[in-house]
Amino acid sequence: HIRQFHTIKDNGQDGLFTTLPLQQIMSRMHKKALPVAISNTAGAYVCNDLMYRVLDYIKTLQLDCKAGFIHVPYLPHQVINKPSMPSMDRRIMVEAVTSIIDVLMNPIELDPRQ
Repeated sequence: HIRQFHTIKDNGQDGLFTTLPLQQIMSRMHKKALPVAISNTAGAYVCNDLMYRVLDYIKTLQLDCKAGFIHVPYLPHQVINKPSMPSMDRRIMVEAVTSIIDVLMNPIELDPRQ
């Protein structure tokens, strides 16, 4: 079966990429031993459409802000009958998301020993 793709915006770019500081985020996540990965897609359907439209809006209006899309897995109790679906404890997800916000608010990581 052949998948047909359509553009989100007429005469728009084929794709727009996050403006989040991914390497800084990944570095901070790895230091905290949080299981994260970079994806080159926001997914399909609504997620991808929303991210594209937000990034296009920011670009069109030349806004000085960051934007990206962060997927989080299901909670363990949501996948009890779906053994192949990834899941993660809520505490770990909250720590990861708050760490990402911290990177955005405090891009220079201070050494806690100082």
